[in-house]
Amino acid sequence: GPQVSGTSDESWDFTLLTSAPAQPSIENVEDNYTQGTDADTGLLQKGQATNDATLTLNGTAGAGMTVQIWATDKDGQRVKVGEGTADENGRWSITTDALGEDGAYDLTATAVNAAGVSSAETGAFPIVLDTVAPAQAVATLNDDQGDKTGVINAGDVTDDRTPTLTGTGEAGATVAVYLDGSTTAAGSVVVDAQGNWTLPLASLEDGEHSYQIKITDSAGNETLSPKVDFTVDASSVALTIDHANDNVGKLTGAVLTGGLTDDSTPELQGTAAAGAVVTIKDA
Repeated sequence: GPQVSGTSDESWDFTLLTSAPAQPSIENVEDNYTQGTDADTGLLQKGQATNDATLTLNGTAGAGMTVQIWATDKDGQRVKVGEGTADENGRWSITTDALGEDGAYDLTATAVNAAGVSSAETGAFPIVLDTVAPAQAVATLNDDQGDKTGVINAGDVTDDRTPTLTGTGEAGATVAVYLDGSTTAAGSVVVDAQGNWTLPLASLEDGEHSYQIKITDSAGNETLSPKVDFTVDASSVALTIDHANDNVGKLTGAVLTGGLTDDSTPELQGTAAAGAVVTIKDA
């Protein structure tokens, strides 16, 4: 066949990349999803539940490296859910695509150089995705003072100025009560492992009142219950202070209104409705 020979002055510059880049690191994972007035956002702990399906991961890698974010589910299915580039200082921040269905995921990162060679994978940052709002908390308002006690239903009148809310809900969730349309919780409690909770209310004035219950699960999902109206009327509860008893010093015994005593902790005696809780205040 034909013979071809000759020389050329042309040259090609190239870089041969055969070694894998250094392993990147995941420094933190951010939850940025806001829901309601008490949204639980910020940096996640490993294994923490979140309702944010588009988490932001921050970390380090070699400058200019392509960083890929991977999510592995409980069945071992591994899917790339984000990609970005480390800046000149080796910093990167990547917001993931939607993770998919609720469940447990291990988030990892790899660095890829210009030749397509991938680094070793980082250690897992486990999270639990939970985007389902909890069921409404079941709540009962209870009167345990005065002549008539028991459940205070919607529209009822009670003579108990400090009724107690009890109920059930998702174990580990937080139950908060809002009184009279306020946007500030009057109190909150964590549902116990058996799904039960109890929350005493502070002293209420006579008149019309209402309460709403909000339950927030560990991932930050919220459910607000309908408002329940009730009326407090404790005016019929008889309450008297008959006298104070002086039990200190040479002069002891009953101290009437306006009397003098050297007893700094006198005993008060009086009358009230059977079963009523009497609170003494300094006027």
